[in-house]
Amino acid sequence: MARLFFYTVFFMGCLVSKFSYSQPPVTIEMGTVMNAAGQPVSDGLMVYGAESLKKNVTYADVKGSPFLNDSFRISVVYDQNDKTIARVKSKINFYNFNLHFINQNGQELVVGPDLVKKIQYIDPFDEKKVLQEFSSDVDALNQKFEKPVFVQVMNHGDARLLKYMNRYVGTYDSLMGQFKRYMFITREDYYMQRQETVEPLRKLNRERVLAFTRYERELSEFATQNKLDFRKENDVVAILNHLNMITKKLK
Repeated sequence: MARLFFYTVFFMGCLVSKFSYSQPPVTIEMGTVMNAAGQPVSDGLMVYGAESLKKNVTYADVKGSPFLNDSFRISVVYDQNDKTIARVKSKINFYNFNLHFINQNGQELVVGPDLVKKIQYIDPFDEKKVLQEFSSDVDALNQKFEKPVFVQVMNHGDARLLKYMNRYVGTYDSLMGQFKRYMFITREDYYMQRQETVEPLRKLNRERVLAFTRYERELSEFATQNKLDFRKENDVVAILNHLNMITKKLK
């Protein structure tokens, strides 16, 4: 507990409590990125191939990006008690689920999802408008993937739609198979959370979404009236928000 407190305090010291809009982003090579303890972060990743072969390659060797968004964006980060740590420019690495951020000295630092439990990316012109929210505090998914992971929280209430994203490394042959090339591939999975229960949806459709509720008729009618498509995530969010409104009235 004392060790966790030390790293939390150190991390908070690395972040800034007030964000400067005039501060330019700093571009730093992956190999020179430092973590919150001041230690360099390796720019290597291990690729496993046939016959249990493995090869260490750098991010520069992999086509694409491990980040969902390569730009640093204005964000508010929270701790395990849902208290604001700071407002910083940040971006999430979905290969290893680390958060990269710019500190008050213009340095790019990185911290893991074990310390940052929630990230909200906000509209730079309207601080009250949350554009995206990510959480590493969904225990069921952390256990499933055997490590803390950030998932996108699509809505709030008793029924929540969660979106898991992962950038993993795939290989392909070039020059008639003489050379191996590497690229980041995006994996996306949806989950339905009802309180502490998290169920995989695999893909969005009417059958999967309605399988976890007793209000199939009400939600189907709501979707038909509002021309909502169970295959589209924004429409599913609207349907779940309607479900949350129904259940809230019955409490």
